Amino acid sequence: MRRYTVARSGIVPCALLLAALAIGAAAPARASDIGSGRPFGLGIILGDPTGISGKWYINSENAIDFAVGAGWMGGHSLHIHADYLFHFMLVNHSAFDLPLYIGVGPVFAFWYGDRHDPYWGSRDYWGDERFGLGVRVPFGISFQFNAVPLDLFLEVAPAIALLPGVGFFIEGGLGLRYWF
Repeated sequence: MRRYTVARSGIVPCALLLAALAIGAAAPARASDIGSGRPFGLGIILGDPTGISGKWYINSENAIDFAVGAGWMGGHSLHIHADYLFHFMLVNHSAFDLPLYIGVGPVFAFWYGDRHDPYWGSRDYWGDERFGLGVRVPFGISFQFNAVPLDLFLEVAPAIALLPGVGFFIEGGLGLRYWF
């Protein structure tokens, strides 16, 4: 099986260009009740990972999000990530807000099952390593309801694996959070 690396992939430059265009076209986010009166959201994410998702708004434009759950890239794993996010309001309507976001943060994986994968590496190549570390760059969109304290989000996160080997992979998910 062929192993793909960041150097051989054209996905990273395309993702960075898309993010730069989206940031340049969007206005700064203005907080609705989510992010100002209700700064913390907790819910679920389905995808890679599948588990618990949380987000805490530091101010109207910046937040920290996290997820803990089952990861599938590289085999069955406990997946943990945390990201610092920048928000840009695309639509600010009386019924909903629609911010775009981009960020950066670490991703950790602890494999509890057999794994054989072209991104993190195979057991034959890397040995019996059970721990993985990488950096992810999530970008997504959040549909924030103004009548109820819920948001629905969709994100894609290109990532670079650093340990046990260097490689490129993509995570993503669909989630729902309740805001406190």
